[in-house]
Amino acid sequence: MEERKLLHSFLAKSQEELPPRRMKDSYIEVLLPLGSEPELREKYLTVQNTVRFGRILEDLDSLGVLVCYMHTKNDSSKMSPLSIVTALVDKIVNKGRRIAFSSTSLLKMAPSAEERTTIHEMFLSTLDPNGSRPFVVAVDDIMFQKPVDVGSLLFLSSQVCFTQNNYIQVRVHSEVASLQKKEHMTTNVFHFTFMSEKEVPLVYPKTYGGKQ
Repeated sequence: MEERKLLHSFLAKSQEELPPRRMKDSYIEVLLPLGSEPELREKYLTVQNTVRFGRILEDLDSLGVLVCYMHTKNDSSKMSPLSIVTALVDKIVNKGRRIAFSSTSLLKMAPSAEERTTIHEMFLSTLDPNGSRPFVVAVDDIMFQKPVDVGSLLFLSSQVCFTQNNYIQVRVHSEVASLQKKEHMTTNVFHFTFMSEKEVPLVYPKTYGGKQ
């Protein structure tokens, strides 16, 4: 407490007590020799060999605080009475809104009666109003090209490739994403045959590629 009182005594009583400042008085430049110092470069790279933007933001944050101290420095004082931190005004203003929103999260409380009704209506909208739903009658031509490791990012895309009467042929293409190489690789191709209670619109491939 005594130390805080001592720092408070260093504060200027008016604007006139502060020394004049120019922009160049607080100008500072920092060079990171990432090209010539591998050990330093290692600190700014992720495991995917991409730039760690979080580390750069940390440096910018520290540099910003240093510039502020240089701008507010008073040579007549032994130490700075100021405590400078980085703050985002938008986050401060919206703090109350974020707290209120988090308190009503589904992770903390059950949905209200109105929310349950909305969820039920969304579910009903996905159903066939005529009560006709297709079901699987066959699964064939499963092709395995590459294994899928646990934790991999998997992309699935599907399309109706052929229909006849009340039968529907669906092709599902499975891809795994490689974060290091930034590419997608086919892992599996599945073919499903569905049967509907009613006749379905005709779908027929126009090219050989459309059959694949």
